[in-house]
Amino acid sequence: MLPFRPRLASFAILVASTSFVGCGVGNLATAGPAQGVRLQGHVFGGQQPVKGSHVYLLAANKSGYGGNGYAASTSNASVSLLNAASTGTADSIGAYVSSDANGNFSITGDYTCQPGQQVYVLARGGDSGSGNNAEIANAAVLGDCPTTGSFLASVPFVSVNEVTTVAAAYALAGFATDATHISSSGTAPALIGIKNAFANASNLADLGTGSALATTPAGNGTVPQTLLNMLGNILAGCENTADSTATPAAPSSTCQSLFAATPTATDTFTAMINIAHNPIANISALCALSSSTAPFQPSLPCSTTALPNDFSVAISFADSHINNGASNVAIDSQGNVIIEGNAALVKLTSLGVPYPGSPFSGGGTTYMAIDLQDNIWSLYPAESSSGGSLHGLSASGVTLPGTPFALPVSSAPFDIEGASGLAIDGAGNIFSTESIDSVMNSIRMSYNGTAISSVSYPLQGTSDTYTNALRFDSSRNLWTSLFSGSNVRQNAGTYAQTSGFPVTASRGFAFSVDRSGRFWTSGNSNFVSVSSTGTVTTITPTSYAPGFDMTFDGDNTLWMPYRNGSRLQHFTSAGASIVPGFTSATGPQYIAIDASGDIWLTQNLGSASAVTEVIGAAGPVTTPIALSVKNGTVAARP
Repeated sequence: MLPFRPRLASFAILVASTSFVGCGVGNLATAGPAQGVRLQGHVFGGQQPVKGSHVYLLAANKSGYGGNGYAASTSNASVSLLNAASTGTADSIGAYVSSDANGNFSITGDYTCQPGQQVYVLARGGDSGSGNNAEIANAAVLGDCPTTGSFLASVPFVSVNEVTTVAAAYALAGFATDATHISSSGTAPALIGIKNAFANASNLADLGTGSALATTPAGNGTVPQTLLNMLGNILAGCENTADSTATPAAPSSTCQSLFAATPTATDTFTAMINIAHNPIANISALCALSSSTAPFQPSLPCSTTALPNDFSVAISFADSHINNGASNVAIDSQGNVIIEGNAALVKLTSLGVPYPGSPFSGGGTTYMAIDLQDNIWSLYPAESSSGGSLHGLSASGVTLPGTPFALPVSSAPFDIEGASGLAIDGAGNIFSTESIDSVMNSIRMSYNGTAISSVSYPLQGTSDTYTNALRFDSSRNLWTSLFSGSNVRQNAGTYAQTSGFPVTASRGFAFSVDRSGRFWTSGNSNFVSVSSTGTVTTITPTSYAPGFDMTFDGDNTLWMPYRNGSRLQHFTSAGASIVPGFTSATGPQYIAIDASGDIWLTQNLGSASAVTEVIGAAGPVTTPIALSVKNGTVAARP
């Protein structure tokens, strides 16, 4: 059975009056309000209209973070936009309008939003045909407030149901504590992150019909439609029952079972936010709430005999230029995603839409970094006496003046095995390494807009000359490790080498730095952290194999793709496993996290290689990494 659609006659008239494309519902139209056009919609529970639902218009706060592990408070409470004097009704959440017997609601001149505010509709309580249920809470994301200060001319119709609630919960998971506490900080990177997060809901569900999408609006992303419908069906089981608090508690109550599987939830939107925060928890109990006659179809099988591995929601984006070996991935200050493809750099917007001019010439290596101006830098090592080169592109893909820059060499070539990638500090200096027999040179290159100069910093090594990583911490210490894993070296802000710290990891591939400034590297069967004073901690997990890459999110938890399987591992900052492994992507290799809390993974699947976005799974981070170094927010929220 298809999701309910609005009456075609009225919907057609509204569409003829207005249009919407882009952000949240897209980059919303900014024309002035059309005469007689109202913000209209309906509230449904499954296929049943919900009458008497309280419909609020809320905006995200920007005075303090919400999210997984963040308690509800006044600093992260959503902001009510409706005017109680106009609606005549209000409660502790704010002013509201009510849905009628057919689930319809209408908002006219009852509010004004400010451009830059991120807005959503919340519908709480009501009767879907089985009696009043105060535990119903459905949401739909409108997104960025238009410059007119009103959605009246830009959103023709809003369907609010369980599927739009699922889309809202996952897109906003990095900022949502519960249904009425969605918030970021007020920093520029945070505001970009939450704006992109609100926009991302439009990649999951259609705002006008309330239907789960199978393909992103741009046409290049595959959406897990059956999973979204299945999650909506889990909520529908609760919403199509009477309020479990209206009579003495019944142990078999569907709502009570839902809330027992999503601790701290007392409404359906908060329950889905909790599922997005903990997509591996209570799979069996939640699947038991989805019936075989569930209202949203097609649906992923979800029963005690057909359990999914997890409830993470991921979109896969295809591009011919990342086939046969997508490798490194990085995020710029606007949330755009840059991927090293086949002799090309692929750039996608935060919605996964190809960026104008993409692909850019270049790529083909695993060494890439984004600077403070969103310029893209690629390293081209070479196994010849001519050395390698450093290529610089502007954010729009134009070759930067003075580049490519020939990397300096001494007595040996800039060896592809000796190079360890690129790192950019908070002042915009670019660092790489050069293999010179038994000595490693850390090469600093400063770009001033017209030319590049270089300075070499010798790193005395052993017979094992190859480094495996360059990473900066929040104190601008530069870390590097030798290929054998025999020691890790730290260079202070002056880039004077400290003594090596012995570790036991062997031939590690993945590297990161946590909030406290500890350097992390993986071995064949363990991973190791090294403090700034050289204290080495070896952790030996039992449920993973190391990946090519790892990174810390804004909540200081560690994410690692498992390159030889369908896993994305998640660990605490102490190295304890949080979940046994997501299955959101097959063959994930490299990883980056954006300011919306979305995880971007490249996949090596031969001709089917792709980049996958795991929606709302992580704590938001400052991007690019160079900006987090400058701001001292490595592994911290913006």
